[in-house]
Formats: sequence, C-alpha cells, structure tokens
Amino acid sequence: MKWRNALLLWMCIAAAGVQADTVIVPDKANEIVFPAQPARYVRFVIQAVNDGSQACIDELEIYGPGISTDASRNIPPSVNLARSPGAVASASSCIAGYSIHVIDHLNDGEYGNTRSWIAGGSGEEWAQIALPEPAEIAKVVFSRDRNGVFRDRVPVKFEVRLSLDGREWTTARQVSARVQGDAPSAVAPSTPDTPDPAVFIPRNDPVRASFLGEEHAWLKTHGRADLSSALVPYNGRVKEYPRHAGDDVLPLPVLTDSLDWRAAASQGTVRVASPYDLEKGPLVCFRLWACRVGMDFLFALEADRLLSRRLAVISDGGGNDCGVVEYTDGQLTFNTYRKLGDKVELASSRIVEGTFDWNLARFEFRLPQSLFPGAAESGIRVGLGMGGKHVGAMGRPVTFAFSPMAIAETDSPDRAVFAVRIVPHTSVTLATNVPGFESLVFESGRAAVIPVRAEPGPIGPQFDFEARDDSGREFKLHLFRYDPLERTLALMEDMIVRFAAKGIAVEGDRAQCAGLRARQADGKSDIRGLLAEARMAKRKLFFRDPDLKVLEKILFVKRHAFRPSHNYSDYFDAAFRPGGGIYIMHTPWKEDAGLVPEEAAFTQLFDAGNGIARNPAANFDATTVYFGYRDSEPGYYHIMSVKPDGSGLKQITDGPFHDFWPCPLPNGDLAFISTRCKCRVFCWRPQSSVLFRMDANGGNMRPVSLANLTEWAPSVMNDGRIIWTRWEYVDKGADFGHTLWAIRPDGRHPELVFGNDIIQPNGYANGREVPGTKEIVCTLISHFGDLNGPIALLDTDKGRFNEKAIVCLTPEVPWPGAPPMEECFREPYPVSRDCFLVSHAPRKQFGIYLIDRYGNRELLYMDPETLDPEGLDCMCPTPFRAIPPPPVLQDAEVVAEDEPGEFSLTDVYAGLEPAVPRGAVKYLRVVEEVRHRLAPLDNGEYRKDHEAFFNFYASPVDKISGPYGWPTYVAKTSLGLVPVDEDGSARFKVPAGRVFYFEVLDKDFNELQRMRSVIHLQPGEKRSCIGCHESRQMAPPGTGRPKAQIARDIEPPSWGAVPFSFEKVVQPVLDAHCVRCHDAGRPDKLDFRAELDADKIPASYRTLISRGLVHFVDCGWNSGGCEKLAPMSFGSLKSKLWETLNAGHHETALTPDEILRIKTWIDLNCPLWDDYTDRDLRPAAVAMAGLATAR
Repeated sequence: MKWRNALLLWMCIAAAGVQADTVIVPDKANEIVFPAQPARYVRFVIQAVNDGSQACIDELEIYGPGISTDASRNIPPSVNLARSPGAVASASSCIAGYSIHVIDHLNDGEYGNTRSWIAGGSGEEWAQIALPEPAEIAKVVFSRDRNGVFRDRVPVKFEVRLSLDGREWTTARQVSARVQGDAPSAVAPSTPDTPDPAVFIPRNDPVRASFLGEEHAWLKTHGRADLSSALVPYNGRVKEYPRHAGDDVLPLPVLTDSLDWRAAASQGTVRVASPYDLEKGPLVCFRLWACRVGMDFLFALEADRLLSRRLAVISDGGGNDCGVVEYTDGQLTFNTYRKLGDKVELASSRIVEGTFDWNLARFEFRLPQSLFPGAAESGIRVGLGMGGKHVGAMGRPVTFAFSPMAIAETDSPDRAVFAVRIVPHTSVTLATNVPGFESLVFESGRAAVIPVRAEPGPIGPQFDFEARDDSGREFKLHLFRYDPLERTLALMEDMIVRFAAKGIAVEGDRAQCAGLRARQADGKSDIRGLLAEARMAKRKLFFRDPDLKVLEKILFVKRHAFRPSHNYSDYFDAAFRPGGGIYIMHTPWKEDAGLVPEEAAFTQLFDAGNGIARNPAANFDATTVYFGYRDSEPGYYHIMSVKPDGSGLKQITDGPFHDFWPCPLPNGDLAFISTRCKCRVFCWRPQSSVLFRMDANGGNMRPVSLANLTEWAPSVMNDGRIIWTRWEYVDKGADFGHTLWAIRPDGRHPELVFGNDIIQPNGYANGREVPGTKEIVCTLISHFGDLNGPIALLDTDKGRFNEKAIVCLTPEVPWPGAPPMEECFREPYPVSRDCFLVSHAPRKQFGIYLIDRYGNRELLYMDPETLDPEGLDCMCPTPFRAIPPPPVLQDAEVVAEDEPGEFSLTDVYAGLEPAVPRGAVKYLRVVEEVRHRLAPLDNGEYRKDHEAFFNFYASPVDKISGPYGWPTYVAKTSLGLVPVDEDGSARFKVPAGRVFYFEVLDKDFNELQRMRSVIHLQPGEKRSCIGCHESRQMAPPGTGRPKAQIARDIEPPSWGAVPFSFEKVVQPVLDAHCVRCHDAGRPDKLDFRAELDADKIPASYRTLISRGLVHFVDCGWNSGGCEKLAPMSFGSLKSKLWETLNAGHHETALTPDEILRIKTWIDLNCPLWDDYTDRDLRPAAVAMAGLATAR
C-alpha cells in the first residue's frame, strides 16, 4: 500500500518574498503557496535550474484558495484551474524536435518526462497558463517527472507572477530552493574509503578477494550499497541503473525520562559497503535509535564495524545547522565546518555528553535541540556509514519527524518473519501495508509488535514496511536480512540442473549442495565460513563445463589501464604508464576437475619494457600474434607481430600515425584502426582514427571506412564481415552515436547492427556474435573515459533501435552515462552460448574473469593486486587456438578511384507514411559531411592537437546559440538535388570516397525528413534501400519495378557543389531584399547586415540564430541527444522566417534560387563557414558573391 502523493513539502506559507532553503522534490507535487489574489494569467518564471540546462516541467497546476472573496466564485481548492476548458498554455520557448517535450504538455493532466515541456534556452524562461476568465489564485503546483526517473532540469530559483491583462504583472512569490537529495547547504568533510592494508591483502588470496567483489556487486545491484555518485545521474539521460532500496523515515517520539529509553524509541538502519574485509564480508550495518527527552535529542548507535571516526552527520531535515559527531582522542565531539574556497575547515567544536565503546562499536550520546532550531518543522536527519564505499560526506540518512509514537525493528525468533515494534505515546490510528494489519488503533502507552512476513529477495529476505498516521504523515522502515549463502546455493543448484542436462556428472555436486543446505538449516555453522565453502564448491563446478576446454590457452595483454578524458582520446591524453607485455596463459584441463586456473602457467611473448602494448589478436590458425606497441610517450603505436613462442618479432607499420587494434581477416590480411585518415575529431582536439586494411606484411594499405570520426574494436563475424564500433553524429549530440556496424572487408556495404537512436547507453564496443543465437555481446560504454562499462547482450531479433533488446549481464554497473574507471568490465569474448571471457575490475585493477548469462562469475587470473601503487591490469583476453576461418568475401573489382557509386531508392514513403502523404516528396538532397583535414607539419608529422578547439568549428557555437540550442559546427556541402518519381523511387550517382547523407524535400524545397546517419560508397559500388527510416525487416513492396531505372547525375546548386558558406550563398539574398529595412538602426534589433562583430560573426547570422528566426536541430554535445525525430518537426518548415515570408512580408518576392539558398542553409542545420580555419586567422571581412550570382 503506497501513498505516493501524500508526502508534502514542508514549505512556508508566506507573503511574496524570497523563500530560501525550500526543498524541491522532482517526482512530487511541489506547492508554491501565496496570499490569494485575482488573476487571469499565471506565469512561472524560471531563473535557475539545478544542473544549469534548460528547465523541464511535466505539469503546471493552478489552484484557488477555496473560499473566494467574491461570494459568487466559491472555488473548491482541489480544482486545478489549469485544466479548465479554454485554459491555454504558452511559454517563452520550447526545445525543438521532441514530440514528448511540447508546450501543450504543461496542462494536459498527464505526468512524466514523456509528457513534459522543456525550455528552449538555459537563461530566464517562463511557462504560462492563460485562464478563460479571471479567478482568485493562491497556489501553483509543479513537478519535474512524477514517474521518478529524471532529476535533471529542475527549477531551483523561480517566481510566480500574476496578471489580469497579460501586460501588468505582480510577483506573488519568489523562491530560491534546492533539489531533495542534492547536496544541502550543510558542510561536512569527505571521508575516504581507503581500506586497512592489514585487513585487505588480496594478493594473498585473490580467489576470496574475487568473491568479495562479487558480493559487493550483489549489494549494489539490489540497492543495499551505494553506487559511485560520478555515474548517476548523468545529465538526466541515465535511466538504467540500480536504485538504492531507500532510506528509513521514522517518527521521533518525546519521552518523559531517559530510563531504558531505547525500548520506547524509534530505530532505523543504514547499510553501506566496505568491500575490503575478507573475513566479515562487504556489508556493514549501522543501527540507530533516537528520541527526545526534555529539550535534548538522545541517540544510540551500534555498528557491525566502524569505518570512520566520523560517526554521524546530524542536521535538521532540510540539511541546515549541520554538524558531525566524531570520536577524537578518547571522547565524542560535535563539530561544525565551513567551506573556504575548495577547503573545508573546522568552525566549532563541543564535547558531547555520552558513553561509548570504540572496540564494540557502540555509542550513546545526547545533543540539545537548540542546535537544530528548524527540527520542529523539518525533523532531524542523521547521516551514517561515512567511510563506506561511495558513501558521500553527508552519509546515508535516517530521517526522523516529530511524532507521538515510535517505530522500530525488534528481534524475531523466526527468520522468515520480521518484527516491528510500535510504541504509541498518545492514542493513534495507524495504516500499514502489512497484510492483516492494514488498520491499527493504539492506546497511549500500549506498545505492540507486528509480525511481518518476509518477502523473498534476491540476496535475502526483505520487506519495505510503510505506515501512515492519522495526521497523514508517512513512515518507512526497510527491513532486510543479508543472505549471500542462499544466493550462492541457489546459483549452484541452478547450475547443477543445467549441467545435468548437458550430460555432465553432477551427483557428487548435488550431494555436496544438499549437505551445505542441511548445515545452513541447523544454524550451527559459522555463516561466513559456510559461505566460503559453498562459494568454492560452486567455483569448482563452474570450471567443469566442457565448453571451457577451449580456454586451455588464453592470449592477453598486461598494461596499466588507460584513463583518457574521452573514449576516443587514449593515444592523446591518457597518462603514458609503461610496462607489461603480451602473454599466453596456459591453464590445465583435467578430466575430473575441468579447468584449473590455480595451476596456470604463463608465456611472455613480448616485454613492453618502457613502452605500452595493447589489443593482441591471433590469426585464425594461431601461428601469429599481432598487437599494437608504442615505445615512448612521443612515439606512435605501430602494428607488431610475434610467434606464439615469443620469436620472430616484427614491426609491420611505421610512420607518423597511430596504428593499433589489429584484426586478422579470413584471407590473411589485417584490418586495424589508424590515424592515417589524417583528420580531426569534429567536436574536440585530437586526431581521428578509423578502420583500415593492409596485407599481413604491411603493404597495400587502404581505408575500409571513410568516416571522419574515431572508430574502435574490429572483429570478424561468422559471415566474413567486420563488426566494429563507428561514431557519427549528423545533427545530433556528440556524446552519442558510438554504435555497432558491420562492413565487408573491402569497405563496401557498411550497415548498422545496433544502436543509433538510443540515448542510454552512449555506445557499444567490442561487439562479437554469440554462438547459437542472434545476440551480440558487447560492452556498454560512455562517451567519456575508457571503453569500460557493463557487459550486455543485444538481441538483434528484437530490432536494431530497441533498447529492450539490451540485456545487462553485470547489472551493478550503470548503463553509461558517465564513465566507470573501477568496478566495471570490458572486452567480452563469447566462449559459448552461455559463457563469456571478460576483463573485470572488482575494485580498481582489471583481471581475467569468466561470466555467464545466469549471474555467475569466476576469476581466472589477476596480476598481484595492489591499491597503491596500482598493479598491472590484465586485458583483451581471447582464447588462443586454431579455428576455422569464416568465409572469405570476394573483394570488389578494382575500378578507377573517381568511378562514382550508385544509389537506388525503392519507395521513399516507406517509413514516412502516414506523416508524409504520397505525392509530397519531390526531391532528395545529397549532403556531404566535410572532413577536417589535418595540417601537415614540417617534420613530416600531422597536427596532433587543436587546443582552442572551438576556434576550428564551422559555426561559432561557443559565441552564439539560440532558443533551439546549437546549430551544426560541421561544414557541409550540398551536392545537389535528385528528383523523386511519383512512386517514391529514385536512382542516382554519388561521388565515391565521401561521407554523405540524404534529406527529403517537398516541391517548395522544404525538408520533410533528414537522414541523421552517414553512408559512403566505394568506387563503383551500388547500394539500395527500400525507403526512408523504414524497418530493415520490411520486405520490398510488391508493386512492380520502380520507375527510377536510370541512374541520374545529381543536379548541383547554382553556387556549386562546394562546402556551404552562409556569407557567400545566403548573405547576398539578404543584401538584396532585407538590409534596406533590417539594419543596425531598427528598434527590434533585427539586423540582417553582413558586418562582422568582434567574433567575426555577421550581424545577420547572429540575428537569425539567436532570435530563433530559423529552426534547426540542437547539436549540443549532450543536449542534442540522438533520438529519432518525427518528420516535418524541424528545419525550414518550422522556421519563423518562412512563416513571415509566406505571409507576404512587405511584398518581398524571392526567386526560386534565392528560396533554395536560404532553405538549403537552414536544412544543413545553419553552418556559418565552409571550412575549419582557425577563427583567429579568419579575415575581418569577407568578399561576398554578387547578387547576380545569387539570382
């Protein structure tokens, strides 16, 4: 039983004025109350947002006082006036291109992110409701996402303004607030979670240390331990991550004396992880009792073990008047702190009255209520567990609200039942969610114990006890008993059933498991000792799977983990930490024991010495191992080869390029990743690296991919194609689009495998086919950091764009989002349908593990694990054995490099209907994404860094943006138009060796839909598709041959098929028709002149972009997103400029060519410049093309 909407904020009902320290709850109804006054227009003015982005509101509600001063208008306070017939929502702006974020959602009566409004800008914005007639207004209610998913974009500084006529406004309320759960105004010093080296020495028992890491993963997965705060939330985009089970919210009773006070007090529990104690395990529980006696608060604290001398962080419920109870020099003190710059320093200290036993981790103490003057209204927050893994400085809270009763968990003789003690200190009626005890009436002083039947949980019995008193206050007590032994035995029993079905002899294992069950039931065995025994038994059974015999030899690399800023920058800005080498692990397979990793031996094939080796891969007959090697920090990665015994070392590539990630091909050639593309990553500083191919000896080198952005992790599919991670962002956010693609080894037919318009995760790496399935195993990756994350299976039968096709095998790691640097996975290799070889860091250091799809994981090898200094990581594990190669795909016949490709479209309406009716499409525009070529240097190298990277953008988005966000910063070329036949077909030639995409246009050159993904053709290559954004599972229409049978040439525009320049193509049209009226002297500042400002931006461009006169898709790195956009929801059709011109603006008449110029610019997403010249080197004036050219 839940009363989700009953929890109200403690807010001051006051006259207009700034209300500080208000707490906004993103998923609740936040009430802004003020004295009633008449108004027809209610405006919610947003001045600041919690994350600095555009504000989001899922519903804006308006209420009257209930009793009107006008007797004829007695309005019940429960009536939401914003839903009155005729009430109209409006806003200062709205984010473009998202049907789930529109102004009409402000008062549609539906909640959640998918029915919300997002402002178009991040400055002062407003949302407004115009009522059909004036009414007395006393309260405005808003929320961010009442479905409880998103916590970003929350207004934290705002005003409510009222008006009768929409012109003269009165401020009814000003609010300055913070978001619940965000860091309050309180200050407390951080507490590191560094383990005691005397307790945690994993190198002495790496297997048990791996068990400890697995338990920690269970606790995080099921909400009993904290995740790294760096991983969630991430710009509001992260939705898939383990949620914490919740924190206890309890009554704080008043007692007459302190004699045996615990029996009449409330008691809650905080659970945190400290995954460093091999004997006690990772879970640490802190039990807290609390009450009031006189004018003092009494607290008692007991812990399984202490993790810090900071015992409790105590404040009022709003985080104010915060102090820390600390154990220092044999006494308890209550210390307050203040922040000076980046430092936190002690502000005051007082000795605390109390008793304690440090060794037993038991403390009792009292604090005067006068320390927390706001507690009577907001309650008391007590943060515990500091020093636990990922626990913040404020601790995990138990919150207490003043109440004449107590709730506490008490001992229960039955492990299947929890016992909750209720102690009423006055007569009280209580509603609970306990079956059989839904409504309880207590007399004063008559305590009772409620038996609560435990629900089976994944790692132990649990029940979330909820109660509501007769005043409407809600309380929660999260009951839980950690039982890792049950989890282990259940996994082992499932494994026995699966193995028996495979014909594996499991009689002994079944008997052993039964014996463990019996000892579990009698309760006489040490629980941690029994767990270790059961866990080892499961480990030994796991390694008897005959599918693992292929792991007798494993190829891997030892190196220090890269810690780059971005997933594409490891050769650019990751610290150069040399050491390690290339190894083969030899693990014996014994008929009675299976794989025995404890007896493994190792062969070093290559010593990295003062350099770094990476990404080893063997050819199909296992006679040669290839890898990348960089011998020094100023040097480059080159492809090397070596024999399996360490002999025959050869360097295959050289030159001023990074060559790495070798991928042997079925015909004996090598694919690899290289910076030989000689181009820059559009959005940042470093060089790009893309997919290349060469002979095994380094000859005949040529690009496989023609992409402009960095790519990763090629491997060969069963059909002979290469699967790899490609990055693209055509008019999207750059943080996304790291998706899996497949391509023929000769560079023909690149095809999406999975992803492309899924926001979370940011991307996918190391994709490999899973035997016997249609699944791909991969790492879910962030745009930032290294290619770390959770391991997932992608079921391609469920569709390439379906996030429900993603099944996470390691759910303790949030879907990126932000980049994990520890407690994560990478580089999966499918050993069988069920088992996957991976690199895994249970803490910071990566080792070689096996995981399966059923929740099991086992350590194979980890280099001696040290926390300081860090040990070597073991990465890129693959089975080392000869295997039959996939089929060799025939290379295309070699033709001249300038031979064009050919593209055919069967029916453009497939995927566009019904939004775009048949007959509406008249043209395709072919657009090239212009490469940013690297500048050659005098020493034969190429420019490696573009530090002032904004200076190289094709549009100065750091200097100018608009209500729709950022325009494109990529230079583009309109290669021209291709007619579309009546049946929706088209066939045309395209230049080979370039990266391009298509736009669908109507008869007036308005863009109807945009292909926000790139394609390229090799010389002479022919490609076809059925329609526009259609499902790849769609069959071609059975309507006969398409009318378009002859491949047309693209008709170039009048200004030429050259990179598009606003100043050369659009400005002449503005000069001819607009500037005589729209110049610097206009009061409305609509200036369309060509004059450049100090940033070298034409006045016309600044006006059109910043004033929102033209519509474009947001290209902000994160705000741009990557979701599929609805047809006709962006671009020229949505531009105010064309609304004005189409209405006959002062009889302005443009020629068809002039119309095409402006609409082309808009639908190229409004680039300013035609190249990537350093902005500082651009001239202060530009020679313009004459009007004759424009006409």
